[in-house]
Amino acid sequence: MWLDRGKDLLGLLSRTSRFMRGQVPYEIPSQFLTASSEDSIIRKSISLLHALSTLLCLQGRQFPDANLPGLPPEERKAIFEAAIKTLVQLQSIDTDKLNLDCIDDKENFFQQRLDTLYEGYKRTEMKAIPKVHQLMEWMRENIPKDDKKPVIHHTDFRIPNMLFHPEQSQVLAVIDWEAASWGHPFEDLAYFCLAYHYPAELDIMPGFKVAYYSEGIPSEEAMLSLYCELTGYTLPLPNWTYFLALIFFRVVVNIQTVFAQLSAGGVDLPFSFKGVDDLLEPLVHHACKVVGLK
Repeated sequence: MWLDRGKDLLGLLSRTSRFMRGQVPYEIPSQFLTASSEDSIIRKSISLLHALSTLLCLQGRQFPDANLPGLPPEERKAIFEAAIKTLVQLQSIDTDKLNLDCIDDKENFFQQRLDTLYEGYKRTEMKAIPKVHQLMEWMRENIPKDDKKPVIHHTDFRIPNMLFHPEQSQVLAVIDWEAASWGHPFEDLAYFCLAYHYPAELDIMPGFKVAYYSEGIPSEEAMLSLYCELTGYTLPLPNWTYFLALIFFRVVVNIQTVFAQLSAGGVDLPFSFKGVDDLLEPLVHHACKVVGLK
């Protein structure tokens, strides 16, 4: 049993350390991040824990609220720009040189993503919402066909998952990598931009706001323009509405999963909606509207 748990721990540590190696601006010795296949579980775990302990020694700021309360407008702008620059840096890593066998198939990541989301939705579905299935079929039929190389996809790329320099608007590390996978370059970008499209009437979680409200936070157009300036892409980004719809569907699946878990545990919801459909139906309708589905 200990060995099985050790392997699970090793997988998580290995994934975290390999990804973070590309983000931390301090050199971490490679022997702390890789180990040969004949090494023991214990030896590998010690090496990876050493690497993570180095990361944990970084002193920095973390912002749980992406609206950055308490910061001046000019610093909010600089922090958002730093986040986009970090995303570009992450996506510039040559994935052909990475041995990331801990994540899914690199060649078929889109189909895997859709299959996982659809299965997750059906598994936790508590009330039929026809437009969910309509949206899913539309996404299956309209998978972008382009030659963009798969990149490391964080899946939760947002301000709260970054560690910033104590005094400067500089990203020291990106954290929370356990759901990482291969992905399209625009997936993490769309997730970062979700807040620009999130319906205000549904932004009701206590102590947490999805949408961006604070003065100084750049517009979505400014963020996309910066991304294009750094990557060589041009606006409008191709299939941008597809990626927004994909992210909205991910949010729908995640919310429904949480509802199902709370319901199974007999836990009262921490906000005013009476049922999952009160929240999910408007989100699904909004996602359909984004891609022009009626």
